[in-house]
Amino acid sequence: NVTGVQTCALPISLVIEMNNAVPVKGLQFNLVDDVDYLTIDVASVQQVGRAANFTFVGNEVNGQSLILGVNFNGEEIAPGSGAILEVQFMIASNAPMNDLSLSITDLIVATQGGLPLPSNGTDYVFFTYHRCR
Repeated sequence: NVTGVQTCALPISLVIEMNNAVPVKGLQFNLVDDVDYLTIDVASVQQVGRAANFTFVGNEVNGQSLILGVNFNGEEIAPGSGAILEVQFMIASNAPMNDLSLSITDLIVATQGGLPLPSNGTDYVFFTYHRCR
């Protein structure tokens, strides 16, 4: 958690999807919100859909949410598109009631042999519709 920032009781959920043309062995990325109103709930990082056989972990590092995903048995995420991960965030009590931007940065996607794949992330924008009390 970010020191000194109170959070609401209700989390915000984000489902992350991936489109890949070749099998994926692992991935790493940061989720960064524009003014650091969101703090990752590290216990809520869950694999879904196409990545059900992967293990994902998350941690808050220097105001960014670092996510790592791998399968310890050497399995892969097959080529295709769709949801791979769900992450929940706690929102700071001083967050304004308007749009917040969340970006995927420092994205690394690896294929067989740990070779990096060309990749890019997508920005997310969502509306903060409740105010913390």
